[in-house]
Amino acid sequence: MALKVFASRRARKAAFVLGNRAYASSEPLPNAERDAREIAGQLRALGFDVTLETNLSAAAHRTAFTRFVNRISSEKGVETVLLYFAGHGFQEAGRNYLLSVSSLDAPEEAISLQRMISDLKGIAERRLIFLDACRDYFNVEKVAKTLAQTRSATGPVPRIETGLAEFDYGNEVFIAYSAAPGGTALDSVGDAPLSPFATALARYVAELDLPLSTVMTRVRDEVAQVTQNAQLPWSSDGLRKPFFFNPGAHLILTGNLMALLAVVVSIAAMIVAAIEFGVDGLRAAVNLLLAGLVATTSVAILLFGVLRVQARLKGQGTKPLPTTDLHGETPIPPWHGAVGGLLGGIIGSPFVAIPYWWTWRSTDSLGCTQFDLFDASASDRCPRIADIVVESMLAGIFITGLLGALTVAGANLVLHSDRRWTQRLGPDGRIVAGAVLGGTAAGLVLGPLITAWFGSLDRPFLDPSFIMVFAALTIAVAAVSINSYSLERFSMARMQRSFLGALVSMTLSIILLGPAIFLLATTGLIETIYLWAKRGFYDDAFGTARKYGFLLAAGLPYGLVFGPCLGFLIGVARVLGEPWTDLTFWSRRDALTRRR
Repeated sequence: MALKVFASRRARKAAFVLGNRAYASSEPLPNAERDAREIAGQLRALGFDVTLETNLSAAAHRTAFTRFVNRISSEKGVETVLLYFAGHGFQEAGRNYLLSVSSLDAPEEAISLQRMISDLKGIAERRLIFLDACRDYFNVEKVAKTLAQTRSATGPVPRIETGLAEFDYGNEVFIAYSAAPGGTALDSVGDAPLSPFATALARYVAELDLPLSTVMTRVRDEVAQVTQNAQLPWSSDGLRKPFFFNPGAHLILTGNLMALLAVVVSIAAMIVAAIEFGVDGLRAAVNLLLAGLVATTSVAILLFGVLRVQARLKGQGTKPLPTTDLHGETPIPPWHGAVGGLLGGIIGSPFVAIPYWWTWRSTDSLGCTQFDLFDASASDRCPRIADIVVESMLAGIFITGLLGALTVAGANLVLHSDRRWTQRLGPDGRIVAGAVLGGTAAGLVLGPLITAWFGSLDRPFLDPSFIMVFAALTIAVAAVSINSYSLERFSMARMQRSFLGALVSMTLSIILLGPAIFLLATTGLIETIYLWAKRGFYDDAFGTARKYGFLLAAGLPYGLVFGPCLGFLIGVARVLGEPWTDLTFWSRRDALTRRR
């Protein structure tokens, strides 16, 4: 029963998708069939009940379309019916026609677009028509002669024209043309596997909370840029209400989910500091202030995200087409990586803070095993939960914020590099290599600074084997935040893949870190460096700068080990957050010309 109800709900949107490639009277259209399959896949993912057809003769076309109309007519509650056609089309005497392909029994014929749209009237609340027709390679004279033979052996050759004409198809009809009235559309640009119109439409149609008008604005802008203004999509809107392919009022929350979680975590830290205020007023007051600043920052980021959502709901925010990434999408800006990392650091900080606090508290030599969580009589050597939570949160912000910015910048740099070594990697491999490069740079900064900070606070030594798992878990959370922060790229499917990809990459990172940590531990190098730095820092014979120099030097091995591995984690999580059918780790195909 549940499956039946679910299927019924999905059937409230139905689509007839047709791609004709194998023409005889004109040059074949290599991309038309692929266009139809790509759009059909996008529509299915958006909940449409899709009927996909390719290379139909006139008779087969009439049979398939009639069957589709009859089936949808028999179903109740269909709100939207969509027609997508990729192939040749033309106009004759102000009326629009689609060109069928030939069969063994009949040549190519003209299919009346007006009649198809009229047949869809009354079976749904609205009709959406997308015509990637009137493509180049159209041989007017040859097609006209073929049509004359089809209609009458002795009749005159029809006077047909390239391009489609504007026509009033009635109310509750939206029509999108791949080219302006009377214009032609390109089948491809360069070696692109899809037409410019289909490429842009497939990119924007699934974005959350974009009204149809904004989708077409972005499609029009991109196609114009890609074709250098040789092709300008057109649309005619007769809808009385805005239509969203991927409606998502929940985007206000889900698109800003990481910011919302960061607000919750930072407020929880404030509550802990406030409770501890009665135990240690001054120190707890500082923690309360710091947690409040973090909470304020989280709220500001959340409000900024909500305003961005509201702007999208109003159709605002359309920008010129930027350089696309390997999946033909808007690339992640480094500042998005920084903000996503900052939020991930806040959210992930309890994963390190709580186990570290518990381990410290359980150290018998300190006599802290019996005291209550907020015990005023406890020794100063015993850990204060607010101290650890706030310190971990600030450290997480610094670590993952910098990691997010540098790994994204490194990935973008290597992805678009023309150096020989980068060309040996597939596009996904370049992203991972760039993230490792950025992670290494971040580790060289973070390792010394974090070690100097915590070393100067006289905190118990953090065993690398203890840190390894919890640090990887924290960075996995940050990776999800970094890869999901951009609203231009956000989707629930991407976030789900990001979570799973983060778990996979976390496991791989631990596998990589394990041998390195084991080697450092068994050789005694870690303990030697720790004791050397501790003796140097607490030696009164040295000045302040030299004391901190010991701690900075001691943190360098940490950065060299953890930085590349955490960069690898973020890079793999980013790649696995994309559609898995697109993975090309070892492919040398160009990132911008392969099929999405």
